[in-house]
Amino acid sequence: MSTALDHVLEHLDGLKRSGAGYIARCPAHEDHRQSLSLAEGDDGRVLLTCHAGCDLPTICAALEMTPADLFEKNGDGSRAREIVAEYDYSDEAGEPLFQVVRFAPKDFRQRRQVVGEWVWKLGETRRVLYRLPQVIATAKAGGTVYVAEGEKDVHAIEHAGAVATCNAGGAGKWRNEYNAALTGAHVVIVADKDEPGRAHAASVAAAVKPYAASVRVCEAKVGKDASDHLGAGYGLEDFVGVDANPVRSAFVTAPELAALEDEAFDWVLDGYVAPYSTTQLSGAPKLAGKTTWALCLSAAVARGAKFMGRATPPLPR
Repeated sequence: MSTALDHVLEHLDGLKRSGAGYIARCPAHEDHRQSLSLAEGDDGRVLLTCHAGCDLPTICAALEMTPADLFEKNGDGSRAREIVAEYDYSDEAGEPLFQVVRFAPKDFRQRRQVVGEWVWKLGETRRVLYRLPQVIATAKAGGTVYVAEGEKDVHAIEHAGAVATCNAGGAGKWRNEYNAALTGAHVVIVADKDEPGRAHAASVAAAVKPYAASVRVCEAKVGKDASDHLGAGYGLEDFVGVDANPVRSAFVTAPELAALEDEAFDWVLDGYVAPYSTTQLSGAPKLAGKTTWALCLSAAVARGAKFMGRATPPLPR
C-alpha cells in the first residue's frame, strides 16, 4: 500500500475492504451507505469516487487535504512519514481527550480514541490546554505558567523546572475557553521569533489579561523559540522581554509574504468562510440576497449539509 493511500485511510470512517480497494463513508456529505470507493492507481496515487456525487475537491477539503496529497510522495527516495512524538491532552481530572501527533518530515495531526481505535478527526471533542491539570493547580496557587507555541517547547520549559502549556494547532489557534484555566496565574508567554509567533503571543496576552495575576511576553535570546533558547544553555530568567502590543506596519514585502507559512484550518464553507473569524459579505442593498445567502449557509452548517456544492462541517454547539 502506498503512503498516500495509507494516509487517506487514516482519516475515514466505516472503512472496509472491497475487492482490490476499499469502501468508506464519504466525509463530504452525511453518508450512511459507505458511498466512497478507494483504490490505488498504478503510479501510487489514490483514486477516489463518491457514488453520491461529491466531487474530488470537496472530498479532499472534508479530509483536510488537497488533491496533491493523493499522490505518492516517496518515489524520489525521500524519507517516509513516521511518528516521532505523541502529545496527550487531558481534562482537569487527567482523563485523556485527544492526542497531537508529530511526524517526520514535519507535520502534525490530531486524533482521539473511539472504542479503542484511533480516529483522525476530533469532531466535537472538547479542546483544552496542554498539561491542563498542572496548569490549573499552579494557577490556583498563584504560581507562574509559561505559555509556549508548541508541545516541544512546553517539554523544554518543564525540563528547566517550570510549568508550561500551549494550545493544539500552534499560532493563531488560541480559544477563549482556554483563558479561565489561567485565572490567578502569573503568565509568561514565550513568543516564537517570527511574525505569526509574535502576533499569536500578543493575541494570547490580550485574551488572558482579564484572568491572570500578571502577563508578560518574552522571546528567545538565541534561536527561534524556547527549545532553541534553553538548548543553547540559557535559563528561564534569560528570556528577553518584548512589547506585547507592538505597532506593526501594514506593509509586507513580497519576500516576507512568501516566507509566511500557510495556516491550516477547517473551513466552515470551503474557500469562503473560516471559523472564529470575521467574513465580509458584500452586495447591492436590499435585493442582492445577502441575508438569504447567510441564512441558507447557517442552515447547512447546522445540518452538516453541503452548500454551493462545498462541504460545511457542523460547528460545535
